[in-house]
Amino acid sequence: MEIIIIFFTPAYASISVDVTGIFDFLAYKIVYKAKGDGCKLFLFFYLFACPLTAFTSNDIVIHVMQDMIFVDT
Repeated sequence: MEIIIIFFTPAYASISVDVTGIFDFLAYKIVYKAKGDGCKLFLFFYLFACPLTAFTSNDIVIHVMQDMIFVDT
């Protein structure tokens, strides 16, 4: 039962924040600042993921970055 709660909690948090549109906004800002440069795009996603990883669990970062990468493609 604990495993299910551990999995669904970050998923719920990610979906709840995604509904607000903040991930779409951040993804578009990151792509705009990269200006077509793949190295800059990777660097910006890396810099965004570092603070998330420092303050949250790895599951939350995976869910957040997955949503942002899908928005970019």
